[in-house]
Amino acid sequence: MRRFMCEAPVITGGSGYAVRYCPLFAIQNDTGERVILEPKDITGTFTDMENNMYPLEFIRNELTVEPHSYQEYGSSAKFCLESENRVPAEYSNGTFIMRVAYHNQTAVFRYDGKTITPSKE
Repeated sequence: MRRFMCEAPVITGGSGYAVRYCPLFAIQNDTGERVILEPKDITGTFTDMENNMYPLEFIRNELTVEPHSYQEYGSSAKFCLESENRVPAEYSNGTFIMRVAYHNQTAVFRYDGKTITPSKE
C-alpha cells in the first residue's frame, strides 16, 4: 500500500506576485516497489474568491521513496508548487487544490485556508 499525506502548508505571494504553496508532504510506501513521482505528476490550482483559477506547477525534482519506507518533504526546498503568472488576489482569500497522480489514481488535497481535506479521484 502507498499513502500520500499532506498538512500544514506555508503559502507566500499573491497581491501581484506568484503564489507559492509549500505543504508538508509525506509518502508511506509499504510495497516492495520504489515509488517515483515526476514533477508532472504533482499539479495544483489556486482559486480566488471571485472564482479566478490559477494553475500551480510543482517546481522541485522528482520524489523517490524506497520500498518499505517513509519519506517526508517538509520544506519549500523539497516540495513546492508555484503559479506560472502573478496572482492579483491575496492568497489567504481562496482555495488550493493539489493533485498527486500515481498508477492511474489521483490523491487530491483541498485546502480552504484552515483545513486540508484529502480525497481520491
